[in-house]
Amino acid sequence: MSRDSSLSQRSASREFGRLLDDGKIRVVIDSIYPLAEKVHERTAQGYIQGKIVLGVAKAEA
Repeated sequence: MSRDSSLSQRSASREFGRLLDDGKIRVVIDSIYPLAEKVHERTAQGYIQGKIVLGVAKAEA
């Protein structure tokens, strides 16, 4: 990856973050599952109207 490409990606990421913060982009989440669950069962159910999120629990100290 070139230096210009890295700068371009960082700039795009910042712009995306700003648009999210401003409420101009909205992320639709269909389901949230713990990482240990079988997510493929949800996807087999059919039509999904958003992203499927895998939750990762924090390790206990």
